[in-house]
Amino acid sequence: MCTPDANGNLISSHLPNNWLKTLVNNAHTNGVKVSISVGGGYDSLSGGSYSDYYSAATGTATNLNKLVGEIANFVETWNLDGVDINWEYPSGATQWNNCITLLSALKNHQKLQCKRISIALRAGAPATFPNQTIPQQIWQTVNAIHLMTYDMNSAGWKPHSNAANSNASIDAWSTWGNTNGLGDAASKEKLFVGCAFYGYYDINNGYYPNGITYKQGASDSDNTTSLPIKVNHCYDNGYGGVFIWELGQDEYISTTPTLLNAIWVANTAKGGYPAVMITTQPAASSTFYQSHTCSSLSVVANKPCIDVLYQWYSNSTNSNSGGTLINGATNENFTLPFNLTTGTYYYYCELKSGRSTVKSNVAKVIVTSNPPTPVISGATLICYNITQSNISANNWQTGYYWDKSSNISLTNGDSYNPTATALSHGAGWVSVKTCSGVELVRKSVWVGAPMLSYKCILSDLYQ
Repeated sequence: MCTPDANGNLISSHLPNNWLKTLVNNAHTNGVKVSISVGGGYDSLSGGSYSDYYSAATGTATNLNKLVGEIANFVETWNLDGVDINWEYPSGATQWNNCITLLSALKNHQKLQCKRISIALRAGAPATFPNQTIPQQIWQTVNAIHLMTYDMNSAGWKPHSNAANSNASIDAWSTWGNTNGLGDAASKEKLFVGCAFYGYYDINNGYYPNGITYKQGASDSDNTTSLPIKVNHCYDNGYGGVFIWELGQDEYISTTPTLLNAIWVANTAKGGYPAVMITTQPAASSTFYQSHTCSSLSVVANKPCIDVLYQWYSNSTNSNSGGTLINGATNENFTLPFNLTTGTYYYYCELKSGRSTVKSNVAKVIVTSNPPTPVISGATLICYNITQSNISANNWQTGYYWDKSSNISLTNGDSYNPTATALSHGAGWVSVKTCSGVELVRKSVWVGAPMLSYKCILSDLYQ
């Protein structure tokens, strides 16, 4: 965790460089992302509030630009995968506007493109914000919203990390996003619910902040009962997942981490949270004529900025397992071979991100016998700047295109109103070719020369 100061400096000197480098390398080797959290609640060294620091650091353009630049440089220097803004918490219109400006600047910074920008927010429904444009702007400027569903004594939660209330909080955010027409910006995958690996010990039958002391693993923290409830709710409702404050406060973290294991077991029982999901599957079935399969199959992943490895396979059966790897077919689009013979073919794509692997549905490709040869009909004389009766081709098929001599202007499709170019006339031609470049038919035409009247000269009319 790094912190801002009032002048827009990023304070990171407390992080040992060798430790950070090792952490990032080990994480990336195991397919795990690493983000830096910036901020917190209270500066125990200076006695100040990080909310006050954020307010000053974003209060002027100079300070804001400095803070954004230092965060971006830090992320780039240490090969991090994102930044989490932990401003606890903006208050009033000015601070919230500055917070949104900060998030937008991070999102748009050149060094942070395709990095994960997130914010930690107080739990509760968006309707509780002082201005309803605030949660809308938050949705639109971040990749993830971490709802701090703990420390909720002020909301009457006891214990202070309550599974039912936590789930109600994340549901409220999802409902708000859906009912306010935010579309993809309000994707459920952006929402994460918090898990407390710490608690407070009640010593006077009161509750925080009166008569309590901090206690690691206290009875009012999350436990092996509440954690699976949170994990299952997020998984079953399509949310992004859970996050933890913080790993080092798990019971027996160095040997048998009780709470982390409870999350792992619940997540594994659900099949695991894939780092990548397919939002658009390849076409289930396509039919082409032999030697005319110039088309592509494609898959679309849910997060365009994550590192995804693609590999397409062919198969002899309608199955997305046991196929044959297609060399070079390693991106989201796979161009079908144009020389497929008559028959039925099956393809699927495997996507990997970190330790997550998903497979697409099977795409069936049917290749039938050769189509009939097209016949070109229409004008045999093309005059400059005079619209002709169109030239057309019957038996037109998907993947066909027009070709022509350089003195004719023509675009693709099964019929056109061609015109001659300005500088040349004489013999010309048009033809129909397959997507693989095979010419099927050609028609000779005469290109008339331009005159002041933009008519074909008389001699051209007798060609």
